[in-house]
Amino acid sequence: MKTFGFYGERHSGKTTVIEKIIKELVKKGYRVATVKHTHLDIKLDRENEDTKKHREAGAFVSTLCAKNETSIIFSDPLKLEEILKVLKPLCDIVLVEGFKDAKIKKFGFGNVEFTEGTLFKYDKKRFKEVLEIIEKDLENKTTKNKTTKNKTTKNKTTKNKKQRKRKEGRR
Repeated sequence: MKTFGFYGERHSGKTTVIEKIIKELVKKGYRVATVKHTHLDIKLDRENEDTKKHREAGAFVSTLCAKNETSIIFSDPLKLEEILKVLKPLCDIVLVEGFKDAKIKKFGFGNVEFTEGTLFKYDKKRFKEVLEIIEKDLENKTTKNKTTKNKTTKNKTTKNKKQRKRKEGRR
């Protein structure tokens, strides 16, 4: 799973760029997840809802499955690394908005100081460049997976041939 971050000032275009990238990647068949960090205290559960009652009773995680979507609510805030572990089996790429100090490849927006992992400061002329970097990284992952699978298949084939020759030699 690949991860790219987008951090910077409010109203600097982060969400708009992420939306465009999602659309492009989904068109190409990738499963995309997003993580949004906020400095605000928010509550997704409403009073007297069953999921809130479950968490108040002590559940660490409460899940609500509806006809149109599934929501998973953790009782405690998670670190980005923990969230990524949860998402890893579900998607090809995670686009992270915020978490400017995370040790991932990322793009800065607006008048920001660069943090570790920042590839460059984004401006509207660089959308294609951002998309190309992400797609190239995803293609490298796909190529590596295919190479590993081919080596495994080749090793199994070679092993099977050797076993057949040994059996034939015993006859």
